[in-house]
Amino acid sequence: MAATSVDENHGLFPVAYAICEEENGETWTWFLECLKEAIRETEGLIFLSDMNIKLASWEATRAFTRLGFDIALEKIQKVDECAAKYLSDIKAVWSRHQFGSSGNRGLDILQFIDPCYFTKSFRATYEMRVNSLVDRALWEHVDLPYTVLLPLSRRPRGRPKKKRIRDSNEQKKIKRMHNCGRCCNLGHHKATCKEPLKIIESQGTRSLPRTPNKQQPWHRASNRNTMNGSTSAGDLKNNMKK
Repeated sequence: MAATSVDENHGLFPVAYAICEEENGETWTWFLECLKEAIRETEGLIFLSDMNIKLASWEATRAFTRLGFDIALEKIQKVDECAAKYLSDIKAVWSRHQFGSSGNRGLDILQFIDPCYFTKSFRATYEMRVNSLVDRALWEHVDLPYTVLLPLSRRPRGRPKKKRIRDSNEQKKIKRMHNCGRCCNLGHHKATCKEPLKIIESQGTRSLPRTPNKQQPWHRASNRNTMNGSTSAGDLKNNMKK
């Protein structure tokens, strides 16, 4: 087990460590007592365990509403009434991560804020009525002595995108799984098949899976013509030569 702290550069550095048989309540109590004896009491020093991050004090510091802060303060009061009273007596101050140096100098914080961020400035923006824009066909035509051209554009780096940008609500195309003609399994095809050859049993006979033949429709057509007694033009020429 180890104890770490944060330096001025917001980096972690080890303070102390101990080697024990197992990590439990007794060993942690012994480790913290030794740490307290070595460091002694220092103002503003807090020991925080990584196993108890979700404490009531953290909920109070991260509360964004008055109700959430009061609920977190009640939880602290159930644990330690003195700590709850100490937190309640603290006056409202500005956030130190924004005005740390100015507050320490005793200067007025409001003089460092631009007036546009004040509430009265925000309300003055919407005091007058804001009319909506009319249709583009009703815009007033203005004759200018010059023509406003389009801005110069440069071709971006890289290969231009040709793939269509899909809409957020558009469903993705379902990929069709390959069916191997050699082993009859899904997920690959005949060229990349590494499975053993599958033998199909049907009606007491065993046969290999039939592979498609590209010339098979041509053979069927020629056989069909022969059975019907019809011949092709090439056959007629050969017969005439004979």
